[in-house]
Amino acid sequence: MNTIKKHLISPSFSHNHTSLLAKANVPLNLIMAQLGHESDETTKKSGFTKIQ
Repeated sequence: MNTIKKHLISPSFSHNHTSLLAKANVPLNLIMAQLGHESDETTKKSGFTKIQ
């Protein structure tokens, strides 16, 4: 049986989730709602995605 040797933490899941939403062309306001961000600048500066 193969095992995952890397310990995943919450930011890892958040990054993956956000990246998948952005790649699926989910609107920024919906991504912001998922992350709990009130400002689009917070979401854009989060480093999770390259949302423009």
